[in-house]
Amino acid sequence: MKNYQKLSYQEYRIMLSDGSSIICTRQECFSIEPAPEDCPYKQRWYYSLDRYMAVRLPRNELGERIGKDNAADLKAQERLIERSRERNVEIDAYITEDGVSWDIPDTVASVEDVAIMKAELKAIYKAISELPDELKDLCEALIRKEKQCSIASRCGVTDAAIRKRIKKLRAILLANEEIKNYFENL
Repeated sequence: MKNYQKLSYQEYRIMLSDGSSIICTRQECFSIEPAPEDCPYKQRWYYSLDRYMAVRLPRNELGERIGKDNAADLKAQERLIERSRERNVEIDAYITEDGVSWDIPDTVASVEDVAIMKAELKAIYKAISELPDELKDLCEALIRKEKQCSIASRCGVTDAAIRKRIKKLRAILLANEEIKNYFENL
């Protein structure tokens, strides 16, 4: 769960034992109220979903119930937002014939932008799939951000040989007109 005390609120309050509340400063709101030794209740806070108000709750049954209910509501809201993001990524993902998923990074893009990105991803995937196996493996390693020295040791060649292969890969990919247009539009 997020740390809601790091967020800014417009209003800060302290709820008294009788259920009434008083306006206070941020520091007073987030300070921990000293409790008697026999008090079984933890210090809890209420955070509004719209980030309007934060309230330090009393250490009693009322504060315990409100605090737990609010924490459950906040967690449910976080899950809802996360599921919404996952659903958007799944919908916008480009799936190749091989079943490989390429995610489109910007989920707030317009329909036209998404269509352009899907076409560009398809062109890039097609160009990569037509590479010789040696360069295809190199390309995949570079996409995974593998270091050149580890690629060289895995392939049993020198770092200089990998640099030459990268130049060759770049030249082949930029010779493809669709990919060339993509990089010119960046």
